[in-house]
Amino acid sequence: MLDISPRNIDMFQLSLPDDMQGVFVQNVLESSPAMEAGILAGDVIVEWDGKPVRHTGDLSLAVATAVSDSKTVATIVRKKQRHTVVVTVGRRPNLATAIPSWKVSQGR
Repeated sequence: MLDISPRNIDMFQLSLPDDMQGVFVQNVLESSPAMEAGILAGDVIVEWDGKPVRHTGDLSLAVATAVSDSKTVATIVRKKQRHTVVVTVGRRPNLATAIPSWKVSQGR
């Protein structure tokens, strides 16, 4: 996820209104809540649960404070068209028991 900024608009050749704020979706993980909701790489998330999403901090906080397994409406912009999707909030992994990726790559 990336904030919408003039630099990112140029880098990804996005055709967005100059005053648009939101979060650009770079990629979507397979079988993730985003994928199941129909969010695609290249979409811009502009609202979550009826509240504006201006930058990645807004979206991260909204998702982190949402109740697991609850449904939330998100508004996205795709090819200059606004769409709403229903996202079922997933459970976050327990970071205390997660294996760091560098240990997995070293065969531990």
